[in-house]
Amino acid sequence: MKLSRLAFFDGTSPVSDTNLRTLPESMLLIRYGKTAFTKGGVRGEFDFREEDADCVIREFASRGRDLVIDFEHQSLGGGKAPAAGWIGALYKNTEGLCAKIKYWTREAEKYLLNGEYRYFSPTLYFSRSGKNVSAIHSVALTNHPAMHMIPALAADDLDSAEDDANRKPQHIHNNLMKVAMVKESRCKL
Repeated sequence: MKLSRLAFFDGTSPVSDTNLRTLPESMLLIRYGKTAFTKGGVRGEFDFREEDADCVIREFASRGRDLVIDFEHQSLGGGKAPAAGWIGALYKNTEGLCAKIKYWTREAEKYLLNGEYRYFSPTLYFSRSGKNVSAIHSVALTNHPAMHMIPALAADDLDSAEDDANRKPQHIHNNLMKVAMVKESRCKL
């Protein structure tokens, strides 16, 4: 997994962890298996399978355009919704559905590198039965994702030894999402 690295050091002051955050060029959007979330105060979970990832990838390819990363799900509101970045490709790996970031905007880079935004949150479409993820509407930078137990999107290179012991390096971008339970048939499974 490639990372973009920015370090700010003036040669005189000690390096702090806020100066060594990295931005992902790709990230795991949805892990295979059971995914727990809390939406509107109600806990739930859904099961994400490889077949679901195939469906989401097909739907994404049929659009013929990049997928927006916005701020706080603003693209759902119908008003102004400036992009934080763009996803140029979706693909699978052994862990789940992944996104390749085409680019981050300067504003998003600033927020992520300063630790002002730490998480992301895809808005999902589900099949008519509500059991299977069939598409992704958008992804948002947020500080309140519905998914449980997720690490930060912009990784700190100077995390504590305890954090390192509890996290494998390849899972730094293993962030999951807020789930919008929109029942819409996008793919026959």
